[in-house]
Amino acid sequence: RKTLEICQWLGIPQIKGGINGNTPEQATEMCREMGVRFNVENHPQKTAQEILNVVGGGNDWLGVCIDTGWLGTQAAPGPETIELCGKFVRHTHIKDVKAAGGHSTCLLGDGVARVSDCIAALKRLKYSGWYSWEDEPEDRNPFDSAERNLRWIETQLG
Repeated sequence: RKTLEICQWLGIPQIKGGINGNTPEQATEMCREMGVRFNVENHPQKTAQEILNVVGGGNDWLGVCIDTGWLGTQAAPGPETIELCGKFVRHTHIKDVKAAGGHSTCLLGDGVARVSDCIAALKRLKYSGWYSWEDEPEDRNPFDSAERNLRWIETQLG
């Protein structure tokens, strides 16, 4: 509730995170009351059904924030997962990871998350939500990574 109140006060139309022990019905009612959409970010979930279960299947107020890196970590089929979540994908974290089973990030397109295919799936859905690039570049210069990944994302988005 506090997070939604802050979003309402700042005029932020949607936010992502977890619903913190609320049922999807409780979270939906709070979001409706506050006029702020909430998008649950996938982390441990491995399938579209598991992701959608967290938001009670999705509705006008509860959607999903797809994190491509976590799909890669879980060895989940990213593009297919995105397409199955469909209209409830309202925010996307673009991230790549070196290998399934771990969460060491790498430059976009160099890992196992099939980020290019995930972006293509979002395009097929006519996705118009928010994109955020995420990285934890402990083994490289973050400024170089940011510059390179921005160009990579712009190329993918056309």
